[in-house]
Amino acid sequence: MTIQQAIDKAIDYGWSIKKYGPMFSVFLGTLKETGEYRELAEMYVRQSALLDPSFWQALGKAMGWDGLMCKNCHFDAGADWGHQIDGCIDCIGRVPQEVATYHWHRLIDHLSEGKDVDSYFAGL
Repeated sequence: MTIQQAIDKAIDYGWSIKKYGPMFSVFLGTLKETGEYRELAEMYVRQSALLDPSFWQALGKAMGWDGLMCKNCHFDAGADWGHQIDGCIDCIGRVPQEVATYHWHRLIDHLSEGKDVDSYFAGL
C-alpha cells in the first residue's frame, strides 16, 4: 500500500483534512499564488495525516484493526487482553495499546531506524 492509498482508505472511513480549518485554506491560497500548490499541498496532507490520531483510527477501521496489541511482543490480542494470563513472561504488567495506536507507534519506530514512510506503508 502507498501512503496515498492509506489516506484514501482513511477518508473512506471518516477521516477529514477539513478539520484543519481556516489556516489550511490560507496555506493553500498562498501555495496557489506561488505555483507550488499541488506538490506542497500533498506534502501537507501527508504530514497532517501521519500526526493525526483520527487518521490512524479511520485507517484502522478500513484495515479491520480491532482490539488490543502488545507493543512489546507484537501479540494481537484481538478484543480480549487475556495475553498476560497466557504466560508471556516479558509482557506481564504491560499495558496494551489499541491496534491503530500500535501501528502509529510502529511508524515512529520505523522512522527512528532511518527508514522512510513509503517503506512502512508498503509493508502494511
